[in-house]
Amino acid sequence: MSAAAATELLARVADEPRWVEARALVLALAAGTPGVDAVRCASGWLVRAPADGLAVAIGVAPASALAALGGGAATAPMAVLLPDVGASAADTAEVTAAAAAVGRRAERAVVHTLGDADDAGDALPDDDGVGLLPAEAALDHVPAPLRAELVRARSRGPVVAAQVDGVAVSFAYAPWRSTRWFDISVDTLPGLRQRGLGTRVAAGLIRLERAAADGAPRRQPVWGADEDNRASRALAARLGFVAVDHLWLVP
Repeated sequence: MSAAAATELLARVADEPRWVEARALVLALAAGTPGVDAVRCASGWLVRAPADGLAVAIGVAPASALAALGGGAATAPMAVLLPDVGASAADTAEVTAAAAAVGRRAERAVVHTLGDADDAGDALPDDDGVGLLPAEAALDHVPAPLRAELVRARSRGPVVAAQVDGVAVSFAYAPWRSTRWFDISVDTLPGLRQRGLGTRVAAGLIRLERAAADGAPRRQPVWGADEDNRASRALAARLGFVAVDHLWLVP
């Protein structure tokens, strides 16, 4: 992609919560980061990170974006984010039909944010007992899909972990970072959930990102959760997140 095209994309993608993944990908593209590409699609762009299984449609209608990527898990392993699409009845009908046409199903995610650090920082739960996941820490006990996510996340920034019996079992990390925001993900191994571990690691990562030093920007968290994912939305509420937007995803 040319420098002019990258500049055009940056101008189209605001540094706002609903665009955090898109903005992060476009910044990576502009920096020449390996593993990210962009292709023209109709009047817009598809920005793709195949190793992360994600594509973002920018200025592209849902039908065009999904047709370009194909249908079914075997031929289109990338989930597609559609941040241009709103939440009206007409938008819902459009994205639902576009997904069905390629054998996929659209999901609506709820986008949450916290208040400013000056207002909300002290209200976060305790993060006692959590720490950074060392670069050399073994992850053989972690299921393969999560292990792959953690390896990628660890290459991009800090991963906060909680241990049980000396083994890291709960993790908070940021798959995507823009200049002002970071997308927070929390995973706890099966059998160890409902113990408050996820709350603690999430609080630890939020504090870490907000207090960034050595010239790094201070970032605020964005929490995205499928509308029907009650567990994720409940954890977000415990941390003080509030819903501010909606976003369509076609997994």
